[in-house]
Amino acid sequence: MKLRKFTDEEKKDTILALKKQHLKDKKQLWLDLAKRLNKPSRNMPAINLAKIQENAKENDVVVVAGKILGDGQLKKKLTLCSFKVSESALVKIEEAKCKYVDLEELMKLKKLTNLKIMA
Repeated sequence: MKLRKFTDEEKKDTILALKKQHLKDKKQLWLDLAKRLNKPSRNMPAINLAKIQENAKENDVVVVAGKILGDGQLKKKLTLCSFKVSESALVKIEEAKCKYVDLEELMKLKKLTNLKIMA
């Protein structure tokens, strides 16, 4: 996978960290996420909480290779992870007593069960 030129250094560092984690763990998940993030920002998905609520099951780990937006409500206990998250989504995630982790924290988790990638 060839790395694009970035103006966002945070995004570039995250992609490089995902590729490094793939080489370390040999899990295809990290390489898949790196490929999804290696797109222009205008092509990155923006997923609302309502769509996450509709498609996720209780205790799932939902990874969004883009941004989580705050439209909708969460009623299930989930762990959410994304490259970016809106302020309103963070407030609603905390109100629903769900957990939000960024991609670096997700890479540190040992067990990744019930994982769903939404794009």
